[in-house]
Amino acid sequence: MRKVIFFIALVFSIVPLLAENASNVRVEQKGYRGDTVVITYDLSVKATIKLLMSTDMSNDFKELTKVVGDVGKELVAGSNYTIIWLPLLEYERFYADDVRFKVEAVTQSPLQVSTSQLTTSASAATGRMAGHEYVDLGLSVKWATCNIGASRPEDYGDYFAWGETRTKSDYGGWNTYKWCNGSETTLTKYKGSNTQLDSSDDAAHVKWGVPWRMPTRAEQDELRKNCTWQWTTQNGVNGYKVTGRNGNSIFLPAAGCMMHGLWKAGDEGRYWSSNTDNEEKYQKYGYILKFGSEKADWGFGSRHTGAPIRPVCAFTTSTTASTPLQVSKSQISVSSTGATEYITITCGKSWEIQYPSATMYSATRSGNSVKVVIHANTTTDDRADFFYIRTTDESEKVKISLSQSGKSSSSSATTTYSYNSSSSQYEYVDMGLSVKWATCNIGASRPEDYGDYFAWGETRTKSDYSWNTYKWGSGEYSLSKYITQSKYGRVDNKTILESSDDAARVKWGAPWRMPTMEEMEELCNNCTWKWTTQNGVKGYRVTARNGNSIFLPAGGNMFSNSQFDTNEGWYWLRSLTTGSYPDCAYNMKFTSGKKGDTHYCTRTRGCNIRPVCP
Repeated sequence: MRKVIFFIALVFSIVPLLAENASNVRVEQKGYRGDTVVITYDLSVKATIKLLMSTDMSNDFKELTKVVGDVGKELVAGSNYTIIWLPLLEYERFYADDVRFKVEAVTQSPLQVSTSQLTTSASAATGRMAGHEYVDLGLSVKWATCNIGASRPEDYGDYFAWGETRTKSDYGGWNTYKWCNGSETTLTKYKGSNTQLDSSDDAAHVKWGVPWRMPTRAEQDELRKNCTWQWTTQNGVNGYKVTGRNGNSIFLPAAGCMMHGLWKAGDEGRYWSSNTDNEEKYQKYGYILKFGSEKADWGFGSRHTGAPIRPVCAFTTSTTASTPLQVSKSQISVSSTGATEYITITCGKSWEIQYPSATMYSATRSGNSVKVVIHANTTTDDRADFFYIRTTDESEKVKISLSQSGKSSSSSATTTYSYNSSSSQYEYVDMGLSVKWATCNIGASRPEDYGDYFAWGETRTKSDYSWNTYKWGSGEYSLSKYITQSKYGRVDNKTILESSDDAARVKWGAPWRMPTMEEMEELCNNCTWKWTTQNGVKGYRVTARNGNSIFLPAGGNMFSNSQFDTNEGWYWLRSLTTGSYPDCAYNMKFTSGKKGDTHYCTRTRGCNIRPVCP
């Protein structure tokens, strides 16, 4: 066993690299022997984070590698990011009288071009989806090559409590667990028959995006029973090489788990599945894939403990003309510094190109080639940073070349897309109206699923929908945003949700957003509404004049911590009420006896959201 000496009484000082980028850096020493160092910080720009340390008061900082959390990856601007450094893994012996940490926020070079996020053909044994590599082991799903938060297969990566999507500094008890009120007997979600994680609580889905998700217990069992498991060491890290019958393999490091500190690292592996048990006495646990040097098996893990996650994805290759492939300027990572950017698309005649914003794009077509000019410095939230391509012939490929020319230099990149409908993250239906309507609610995987509930102007689900937890005010007369009358707060005259507060835009990305009142009235007044049941769920079948239809389930609403009116539908709109009830917002409401109509209710109530796109 490694002999470790750690000087507990560390003296910390903090050196953020760029105060305007990484700020408010805090350091705290935790763990039974002081063997866990927690660094929290705020970030003002999109950047990749590194953690460096100096122990001799010099400027000779060394990058730390035994770190987990919000480090080693690109993050968007935000607050309360967390890095956990594990010095006992970094050093065999460690003495220090003065330790200085540097949080380095590295922003992307203005002319950097990367094609790492572009989709490749789904038929390959290995490939990339949404920027992350997979391996085809000949199973029902493809397995990622790395854990979430890891840059190499042997890296441990991040640790998550079951059903949580952010790392944290303490996994030692129920008092920090998201889905309970402080104890294992007060679970607030995933109990009874609800044993499968929602997409919004699936760390793989939230961190990596569609089509990635956490594996089910059945998929972990398939991996365990249909592959050869060999205990080995890869680059000094213990773990299993798991080889499919087709000869392809992945490496699962023995990363242990997090409680009050790191436990069993190097000796055991514990990987979350997306399932818990349907028997009440076991619902405080989540199913895990558990292994040591002797064997791999399934087991239970207390939900509050931190375990790594190895994501999976499933591919489908069928496509129709109504399923577009979204191509984003941000996916090919070219930023503008007064330069002009060009995207040239070369494709067959069956491809259709769609440009949602004339202020952002202009295009000319010549034969099978389309030149799209992206206008520089168009950064307004509501100008969609994307365009669509779609086809009726999935055998065709599309070649996308990106180039940028500016004042001092130029760069370019080329890639080939194989059309894959899973790249189109969310389906829509063309009802012949001014916007396309999504087939599912946010948080739902099927049209009849209720999905998630949101307070108006909030983008995260929660367990309590009341003024006590509302983001934009603590009461109807103490609002902090979206205020039109002075007695309710400081007037800002904002009556339409900003993109950053639109749950559809935040959760699904551009071009999705919540519908306006006019768009909802168009759906209510220009379609046939029929009360029906779909797969045992009550709701309305809404059919347009062109024959296309969507299903809206009667999911009711959330008030305080309870669900109400499950024979009714409550759907948020983007618009604030401005007359007699400025503390309310508009929604669409329906009952079995009355089709959808615009209504209003208190902003704090939790309602479903059915997104729209241009």
